[in-house]
Amino acid sequence: DRFQQFFRMSKESFLHIHSKIKDHLVFHNNSKNPQVASSKQLAVCLRRLACESSTAGSNMNVGQVFGIGDGTVTLYTHRVLLALMDLWEEVVQWPSREQWAAMKARLLEDARGLGWGLFRNYIGLLDGTLVPIKCCLYQ
Repeated sequence: DRFQQFFRMSKESFLHIHSKIKDHLVFHNNSKNPQVASSKQLAVCLRRLACESSTAGSNMNVGQVFGIGDGTVTLYTHRVLLALMDLWEEVVQWPSREQWAAMKARLLEDARGLGWGLFRNYIGLLDGTLVPIKCCLYQ
C-alpha cells in the first residue's frame, strides 16, 4: 500500500506512535500562532527518515512534498525525535535472565536445525537475524 511505501510503516503503526507523542510539550507553545498538527510533524519526520539519505537534499525533497521549507523539515524532525526519546523507558526494555536464556536456547536450536553448526561462518546477529558472511575471493 502507498502509505506503507511512503512512510515505511503501516497506518496503524503511525496512528499508534502518534497517540503516544501527540500530547508531548514539544508540540505546544504559548505563541499566538499555534504549531502545525503533531500528526503532520510526525509524517514529515517519518518521511525524512524513510528517504534514502538524510542529507540537505532529502530535506528539500520532503519539504517540497509537504509544502514546507528545508528548515521546517529539520525543526519538525527534531521535535518528533525529542518526543520519541521521552518514550525510551516505556518501550526499550532489557530482557530478564529468563528471557535471555530462552532467546539463547532458541537461537542455538535454530542454528542447529538449519545445519549451520554453532554459528559456522557467522560473526554476529542483527535484530536476531543471522547474517551470512561470504568468503572473500582472495585469501
